[in-house]
Amino acid sequence: MKKITADKIALVMARDILRTNSHYQRNIDLTTARDIAEFINSLSETFQKTLDDEIDSSHIINAYKNQSGK
Repeated sequence: MKKITADKIALVMARDILRTNSHYQRNIDLTTARDIAEFINSLSETFQKTLDDEIDSSHIINAYKNQSGK
């Protein structure tokens, strides 16, 4: 998968995770921000290596949202 598409999917997933009730009012400091960035980068790299370029990112995002209840 192309990096720009993988980044988009990873960012949407990270955003939704941060919006969950358990994290909603959490203060984000520099360490947390770095951890989030590392998570997004790792997820994006995994998508780049494992998903085909022909996969439409909207299908993945919609499937994720339907499964996670977002």
